[in-house]
Amino acid sequence: MLRSLKTQSYHYDLIFSAYNAADLGKPGIQYIHWINVLEGKGFHQRISGFRKENLQKNYSITNSQYVADRVQQFYGISSKVVFPPVVMRACDIPWDQKENAFICSGRLTVAKQPHKIIQILKKVREQGFDLKLYLTGGGGGMYAWKYQRFLKQMVKDNADWVTLYENLKYKDYIDVVSRCKYGIHYKEEPFGISIAEMVKAGAIPFVRHRGGQVEIVGDRPELFFSNDQEAIDRIVDLLTYPEREVELRRALQTQKELFSTDQFMQSIRAIVSQQLHQF
Repeated sequence: MLRSLKTQSYHYDLIFSAYNAADLGKPGIQYIHWINVLEGKGFHQRISGFRKENLQKNYSITNSQYVADRVQQFYGISSKVVFPPVVMRACDIPWDQKENAFICSGRLTVAKQPHKIIQILKKVREQGFDLKLYLTGGGGGMYAWKYQRFLKQMVKDNADWVTLYENLKYKDYIDVVSRCKYGIHYKEEPFGISIAEMVKAGAIPFVRHRGGQVEIVGDRPELFFSNDQEAIDRIVDLLTYPEREVELRRALQTQKELFSTDQFMQSIRAIVSQQLHQF
C-alpha cells in the first residue's frame, strides 16, 4: 500500500497519514497513535522503500503527551499533541439517577485484562459497597477464545452483579455508559478513547497511574492506581466519602472540552492550512 502511495503522492498538494508514522514519498502530515506500527520488518521496508529520515521530514501530530514522549525517544521527532475527538452524544442523566455501577469497555482480550476489574470490584463489594459492573466489548478473533471462555465463566460466577454486553451497537453502548456513575480501565493506553467516553458521559473513571489516559482524567491522583490493591483502596476511599465526588465531577466537566469535535477540527484545519503553505 505504501509503495503504491508513493507513486501517487506527487499528484496531491498534501499527504496525510491518519494511521501513524509513515514514509509518504514526500513530506506530509502524520498523526501518530503509537510507535513502530507501519514500518514492518526489513522485508516490508525493502518493498515500500522505507526510509526513517523521511518520517522525520513529516509534520507530526500525536494523540497524547505520553505518545509524544515515546515518538521523541524512538524517532527523534518532536510533535504537536492533538487529542482525538469523542463523538458520542451521551444521555444527560442526573447524577442521583445514575446507577451505583462501573463501566469497563474495550476488547475482551488478555491485554486489556477485564478479569482484573471483576477481581478488584469484588474486593470492594466485600467491604460492604453494593456495586454493579457492566463489561462491554468484543473482538479478539479466534486467538482470544480461550481467554474469553475464562472471562465468561467468571462473569457467570458473579452474575448477580456483573453483566457482559458483547458487540453492542454504539447507541446501546452510549445508553449503558451514560447510566454508570463510575468507570475503570486496567491497561495503560497511548490515549484511551473508552476512558474519554466515560468522562464525556459524566462517569468518574479510575485508571492506571501511567499512560495517555492520565491526560484524559487530568491531575487527579486519587483516581490513579499502580496495582490491584491501590485500585481497591482508591475506590473504597471515594465511596466512603461521596462528598468528594462533587469536586471530581466539576474537574472532569472541564476535561470534556479537550476532546470535543470542534476542538479537534479546529486544530487539524489549522495544521493543514499551515502545512499547505509550507510544503
